[in-house]
Amino acid sequence: MIRTLTFITLITIALISIVLLIMQSTGVTTITLNQWSVEMKTSTLLLTFLILFFGFNILLGLLRYIFGLRTRLKKMREKHLSTKASKELIQGLLLVAEGHWNKAEKILLKNAEYSETPVINYLAAARASHLQGEHDHRDELLKQAAELDNSADIVISVSQAEMQLDAKQVSQAQATLLRLQDLSPNHPYIGKLLAKVYFKQKNWTALFELMPALLKQKVLKGDDAIKLKTAAIKGLFEKYAAEGNTEEIQKSWKKLPNEIRKHPDAVLLYADSLSTAGNQQVAGDILASTIDNEWNDELVELYGKIEHDNPVTAGEKATKWLDNHPDSPTLLLTLARLNLQKKLWGKAKSFYENSLNMKPNTVAYLELSELLAQLGEKENANTCYRIGLQYCIGKKVERLNLKSDNKAGKTEVIQTIDDEDEFYTV
Repeated sequence: MIRTLTFITLITIALISIVLLIMQSTGVTTITLNQWSVEMKTSTLLLTFLILFFGFNILLGLLRYIFGLRTRLKKMREKHLSTKASKELIQGLLLVAEGHWNKAEKILLKNAEYSETPVINYLAAARASHLQGEHDHRDELLKQAAELDNSADIVISVSQAEMQLDAKQVSQAQATLLRLQDLSPNHPYIGKLLAKVYFKQKNWTALFELMPALLKQKVLKGDDAIKLKTAAIKGLFEKYAAEGNTEEIQKSWKKLPNEIRKHPDAVLLYADSLSTAGNQQVAGDILASTIDNEWNDELVELYGKIEHDNPVTAGEKATKWLDNHPDSPTLLLTLARLNLQKKLWGKAKSFYENSLNMKPNTVAYLELSELLAQLGEKENANTCYRIGLQYCIGKKVERLNLKSDNKAGKTEVIQTIDDEDEFYTV
């Protein structure tokens, strides 16, 4: 402001000085044009030119003001509408959050063309339309948003994929995300959404192949990572197991990180899949080596369920574990099953009885009952059936005392339990 006043003051002083200099001039000037001739003081002529010069500039400025008035009014209107659009954007977003989706959509689109961020208006309106279940209209609004700003294609398409997933339009979401993946191969959030798509589709092969990149980018954390990793590995192994494809099971296993391959749950799944697919030998070997390093009841139990190529060797291996785990009901049950495979009925019967008196097991009761029936010990078989059924239905446990002379022995009620893990023999 001070600079402007200074400039005006200097201009005024300069003009006054020029006028004074002109007024001091005493000369006469003659202007001749064809036959016409005009004679006047030089000072008068200079003043006339000065007045005409300033008059012309004032007139020119006035004309510019008059002819530019329409443009200025237009800009003022656009500024007003832009301010209004900004307020309506905030109002519309609040209405979306409050659940007034129809009203929100109308407000968001009303002056969207004057908004400083029209893409956000259309994205929010598309969200409101989506929440009303109007999926076709939603996609049309997203298309209009993309036409407004080509650089916003990724964010618009990501929003579209999110809404498609929410609407259970899984195939459409997959198509959207695959197109996005071509545009931005290393975009972490696109990969995360694609993982959700594969999970919903149960496309375990694709999910398994996608997992390394997601883990490297640290996109998946906590429960999400565990859930997807488990689903991918479990689903893929079960798929190959059902196909009897042991080669692919082993290839997939080798692709897993070492920390996963060392985990007992992963080993259990791998061995079970190999066994189901028909490769009993490799399944038994990995179970045995893992149990040697780290005792795990689930692995021990699976070791007894596998139909070993050489049950004698498997039995010898399991018998060695008794040195360190003589009171393990799971190991005793495994030894019972291995002796069944070796057709050593008496040993199998003894191991079943000892295991069940340590820890009840509904499947083991049934297996022992069937063995006793095959051996002709009908009364013992009936007793075992009854105790097993009693435990299965009411968690009421009785001690099993089998008689070798085929006469049912007395049974002693030990205790009633609610949780199998809380059972201890007395």
